[in-house]
Amino acid sequence: MTQSEFCLCVLSYLLLLAEGRPLEPTQVFAAARANAVLPCAVSLSEVTVLEWLHLRGSARLSLHAFLDGKQLMEDQTPEYKDRTFLKEDGSLTLQHVHQNDTGEYRCVFRTGITRTFQEAKVSLIVVQLSDVSVKIHRSPTRGLVLECEGSSWGRKLDVSIRDVQGNVLANKTGMQEVPDGLHTAVVRVAEDEQTEDVVLVCRAEVSEVKLVKETKIWITDDFRAAAAPGGSLVFLLVLIVFGAVGLCLFICPWNVRTKAAHQISEFLCRMCSRMEEGFQDISTSDKPGELTEYRTLSQMTAKGASNRETGWQSSVEMSRRLAEQDLQRLSPYKNDILDVGRELHFHPALIAAIISRQSRAGEELKEDGYGKHDPNAFGLMQISKNFHVLKGEPFSKVHIDSGTTYLIHLIKTMTQQKSDWTLERQLKGALVGYISGIEKVLAVATEELDLDSLTPTQDFTNDVIARAQFFAEREYQI
Repeated sequence: MTQSEFCLCVLSYLLLLAEGRPLEPTQVFAAARANAVLPCAVSLSEVTVLEWLHLRGSARLSLHAFLDGKQLMEDQTPEYKDRTFLKEDGSLTLQHVHQNDTGEYRCVFRTGITRTFQEAKVSLIVVQLSDVSVKIHRSPTRGLVLECEGSSWGRKLDVSIRDVQGNVLANKTGMQEVPDGLHTAVVRVAEDEQTEDVVLVCRAEVSEVKLVKETKIWITDDFRAAAAPGGSLVFLLVLIVFGAVGLCLFICPWNVRTKAAHQISEFLCRMCSRMEEGFQDISTSDKPGELTEYRTLSQMTAKGASNRETGWQSSVEMSRRLAEQDLQRLSPYKNDILDVGRELHFHPALIAAIISRQSRAGEELKEDGYGKHDPNAFGLMQISKNFHVLKGEPFSKVHIDSGTTYLIHLIKTMTQQKSDWTLERQLKGALVGYISGIEKVLAVATEELDLDSLTPTQDFTNDVIARAQFFAEREYQI
C-alpha cells in the first residue's frame, strides 16, 4: 500500500465516523509533565495501517502513523514532534503532557485479514495540582485558625490538615468552580486551646494520578498573642487608687484635696490609656525595626540588579534606577500595600519591591492581568496559576495580600528548616523560593552557595532587597 492509499483509507474512515457510531472511550489520567500511555490493544505485527489521531474540535491532528511495518512521521503535527513512542501492542506513549493534550484520541487501524478499519477511542485527562496555600488568622475568641487551600485541574482533589503522625484533623473534596475543569477546596482547623508548639501538615492530593502537594506549618509562640492584663489586676489597681483618694479626703486640707483629685484624675486617664494599649495584640506594633523576623532593610547587603551595560555585573544603582522608574506607577497601590503591611506585620517596602521587580508595577501585564512574558503568572506580584490559587483581581488588595501571605509562609519555612542560617540569609532563601520554588532551596542550598544562582536571572534576591531599600526611603514604611 502506498502512502497516498493510506491517506485515502484514513479519509474513508473519518467519513464513516461522520455517520455516527457510538464509541465507548477508555479514560486515561496523567499528571502534567508526566508521560501518558494511550492503549490500542492490537499487535503491530497484525496491522497493515495504524494511525493515532487527536480530535481537537473539527481538526484531526496526527500524532504517529505506521504503514506496512514502517513508521511514517512526515504528517506528524509539529507539537508532537519527539514526544511520541509507538509500542508493539499499538499503544502510544505521549511524553511530557500538558493541559492542551487533554481531549479525545483515536487509534485507527486495519489488519491484514480485513479491509475495514477498526478503531479504539481514548479520552485523555491531564491533571494538574497547585501548591497548597496556607493562611493563619485569629478567631473572635483570639484562638488560631489554620486555613489550607488547594486547586486542581482535570480531577477533583482532596485537601486535608493532618498532624505529623498523619492523622486527618479536617478534610474536604474540591468542587468544580468554572467550566475549564478547575476544582478548589478550602479546609480549616481551629487551635483555640493549643498552648504548646505544634506541627501541622497541609496536604492536597489527586488519588487517580497519585499527585500530592503538602507543606508543614510550625505553630509556635511567634503566632500567639501576648497575655493581656487580667481583670483581677485591674480591679486591684482600682481599689488601691480609690483607697488613696479616701484617705486623702479625711486627712488633707480642702485645697490639697482639690489638687490631689485633679492629679489622681490625670493619673487614672494615663493608666487607662496604657492598659488599653496593653490589651492590643503585639503583632500590631508599627515600629519599622520590629516588622519582620530579619534585620532591618537598611542593614541588609545587596548587590543589586544585573546590568547589560556593564557586562551583566550587578549594580545597586541599577536597582534603584528601576525602582525610581516604577515609583509613580506604584502610587495607585500604595495605600493597599501599606494596609497589607500593617495587617500582616510585614515591611511594605518589600511588597513594593516585589511588585516592581515582577511586573514593573503593572507595566508588564496584559489586559487580562497575566504577564506579557509569562502567560501563567498573574497580577502585580506575578503569582503562578500552575502552583497557586489565584485570588482577587490582578491589581487588587486581595491579590497583594495573597502574594505577601505566601512570602511570609516561605520565611516561616526557611526559619524552621534552615535555623542555622542568619536571618538575612533566611529571607533571601524565601525570596528564592518565591521565584524558583522552596523545594529547590531546601534541597541544594548550603551556607556557601550564592542563593541567586538558583534564580532564573541570578540576581532576584539582590535586586529585590536593593529596590526595597529604595522604597523604604520613599515612605513605604508603617
